[in-house]
Amino acid sequence: MPGDGGDGGDYQPSDDASNYWMDIESATDPEALRGLLAPLGLEPTIVDECIAQDFKLMDNFETGFRIKVPTELDREDGQARYMSIVCIPGILLTIHTNPVTSLDEMARQLMTHVELQAPSTAALLHYILGTIFGQHLFKGLDVRSQVAEFEDALDNDIDIVEIQVLLSLKKQVGRLNSTFQDLGIMVGFLQQVESSAFRVQEQRKYYHDLANEVRQAMHGADNLASRLRDMHQHYQLASQDKTNRRLGTLTVIQAVFVPLTLIAGIYGMNFQYMPELQWGHGYGLILSLMTLLAITELWLFRRSGWFD
Repeated sequence: MPGDGGDGGDYQPSDDASNYWMDIESATDPEALRGLLAPLGLEPTIVDECIAQDFKLMDNFETGFRIKVPTELDREDGQARYMSIVCIPGILLTIHTNPVTSLDEMARQLMTHVELQAPSTAALLHYILGTIFGQHLFKGLDVRSQVAEFEDALDNDIDIVEIQVLLSLKKQVGRLNSTFQDLGIMVGFLQQVESSAFRVQEQRKYYHDLANEVRQAMHGADNLASRLRDMHQHYQLASQDKTNRRLGTLTVIQAVFVPLTLIAGIYGMNFQYMPELQWGHGYGLILSLMTLLAITELWLFRRSGWFD
């Protein structure tokens, strides 16, 4: 039953002539889109809001419903791109301003070797949502591999680990979690829909299975987020420990030089009567005393565990 439209919004009818899929890409011209969809009887405000994606995650209207589906994660900022799906009696509309390559592939598969569970918009929408969910799931598996690699690097040598990598992974996991939550809410909503535009009764089992898979993915994303939080905390503690060690070294150096500075300050004073200044062995004696003090202090610090 698929119809795959490019920029012009063309579509092809299915074997069941009462059901169509219309895919509209580069939907940025409201006037052109209104003219294209005028025969379908959609209100202009619905068309405008679908273009701007200015509506809630899901929304009912008089003749059907619409949902906003996260499609692909933008590689630059990690945010999901959304696609509007409008379901009215006999027609499923997919409206998006950016190309969604998976839709083209789905249309080719449906016209060649993939067969829906039933010739209905409910079965088609289940196929679309399942395919999009699968793409996000593969993305999640890739992120999980990156998290495992970062965890190994953190355990082996924390000095070579870059905190920006950790923060980037946390951002990706957060976006994935939000995407799975959106899909879970939408699938739950679709399981309750039963109207002339969308009959889910025969597909309820498949939607229930998809909902379970989405919940498992959400649980996996939560686990990744928890692991990343633990790694971030471990990194912060290790960094703090490294800072404390450096401060401890500086403290030892300062403590060693305090008495030496005191001695140098005393004999640097310009008093007229300082007998030691006239003594021939005074210079060597003072240097020996300062060296002995420094060695003694270092030994005491080492004995106290400051160098452990």
